[in-house]
Amino acid sequence: MNIFEDLKKGKAGIWATYVALLSALLLFIFASTGIGSHALFFVFTIIGWAEGLLVLLIEFPFCAKIFRGTDRVLQVSGNKNFKAITYLVFSILIWLSLLLVSTIILLPAVTLLLAAAFSVYRNEGAEGNSSIQDGRAWAGAAATAAARV
Repeated sequence: MNIFEDLKKGKAGIWATYVALLSALLLFIFASTGIGSHALFFVFTIIGWAEGLLVLLIEFPFCAKIFRGTDRVLQVSGNKNFKAITYLVFSILIWLSLLLVSTIILLPAVTLLLAAAFSVYRNEGAEGNSSIQDGRAWAGAAATAAARV
């Protein structure tokens, strides 16, 4: 299958996950490319790293079990509208940083915008995202096992 067949069938959820994870990787790699060029860009670098971490926590909810108080993140991480709005806000913040300095940080801005679009476009009835749902089941089982110990 390719992306166009999946979009025709309404299975854009898995592509939203893939593009969001690519965005997180790109944020970790390229967020610090313009640190020396503008004083305020340092703030956007920290924001970019935080965005990358939050994208990972949203896409891999079982990783959020490491931190205390992340039950709310686990609850809303399955909501497609929450993901779309979060990715859109992250993309807007990166676009704002591009007003200061034009760097390669443009790539995560575009991929987060695509992730937001794919998150909105996906059809709930034809969700092709079973690996993430299996991860949530694994996280619940791990939490139950940890509570017994």
